[in-house]
Amino acid sequence: MNISLATITAPFTKIIARYHLTLYIVLIAGLLGTAVFMLYQILVTPASMNDEATASAKINGTFNKKTVERIEVLKESSEQPTAVQFPSPRQNPFIE
Repeated sequence: MNISLATITAPFTKIIARYHLTLYIVLIAGLLGTAVFMLYQILVTPASMNDEATASAKINGTFNKKTVERIEVLKESSEQPTAVQFPSPRQNPFIE
């Protein structure tokens, strides 16, 4: 009886050679499905309370005085806008 590596791996090599495209497509589809499922789980899973508390602690919610003054100067949407005055047009240098 002749037992060698070539005789043991021959059936596997034959199967892979015959179905390599199908195996590749199934592998890629499985990986893509796994990635989509993992992203879905990340989006659906609620954040823990500790994460929210630390995130809100890092945000500085104060405005400086200059920013508040700039916001107060803004007009409301109910006010009529002022008319836009365009500058007078330039004279054409090619006219005699």
